[in-house]
Amino acid sequence: MAISSETIPPFTRWAQREDKLYITLEVNNTNGLKSRHNIQEDRLEYFCVKEIKGQEPVSYELKIDFYGKIDPQKTVMKENDKEISFVLFKLTKKFWPRLVSSEKKLHYLKTDFDRWIDRDDDSDTEAEKEENLNNLMDAMGQVSEMGYGNEETDK
Repeated sequence: MAISSETIPPFTRWAQREDKLYITLEVNNTNGLKSRHNIQEDRLEYFCVKEIKGQEPVSYELKIDFYGKIDPQKTVMKENDKEISFVLFKLTKKFWPRLVSSEKKLHYLKTDFDRWIDRDDDSDTEAEKEENLNNLMDAMGQVSEMGYGNEETDK
């Protein structure tokens, strides 16, 4: 297997909860991907070679030194044909100000807004979320009763 002389970091998205991290590596067409990963308390390493018929292989490498510590034994990894996803469990349940130990901005690392929850939102219980939704729906009903937003009363 010929490996290109240069490796590039895969586009990486991340999100967190108080107790876990979600990390997703975008490596399209993962079929036949030759990969390896190493997960430690304070670090994630991922390397893969993507071979495309008729083209030179592409090598991806990611090394992330975490802001805090995780439990490598509880890590869950899932692959589909577009991405590789990791769920990593934090040793201490608290929000991190950033994913990496360094304050340097990494151009390939982005927030996964599909999975992101603000600290304030994460503490709400399901009952509190249901109550907030009910309050919102009640408020919308009151606005409708006053004739605002009702197209038929505007005619």
